Amino acid sequence: MEFALYNAQTNFFSVITILTEILTTGGYHHHPKIQTLRLYRYVGPEMVFVMACEITYMTFLLFFLYKQIKKYMQQRNKYFCDPWNYSELLVLGFFLSSVGLYFARHALTKYSVSNMLETPETFVSFQYVAFVDEWV
Repeated sequence: MEFALYNAQTNFFSVITILTEILTTGGYHHHPKIQTLRLYRYVGPEMVFVMACEITYMTFLLFFLYKQIKKYMQQRNKYFCDPWNYSELLVLGFFLSSVGLYFARHALTKYSVSNMLETPETFVSFQYVAFVDEWV
């Protein structure tokens, strides 16, 4: 069973999934999961702060990316001889994956909310949005 709740005062969605597995021995194994997330990011008094943090994050990402590309252009093949560059590339990969997941969550949120508004009589699952939000 899955359902989603929205509290407009706090701007939180709660996606509740209750899964029960019936074992061959006749027993039941329950898997409840409650995920609370904020889908509308730019609403409320903290809107400016959230936006400023995201802009700072993107600015730092672009600066770090520029710095690594410049370092690679100067050193070429010697760039991969330094083991510290591998850790910097790993951090850069995490940075870029978080930005990709951010935009994926934004697209899934937009799709799910628009689908819910277009067809209010049918069930719309927010499970994928909650999953991507968990990864972000």
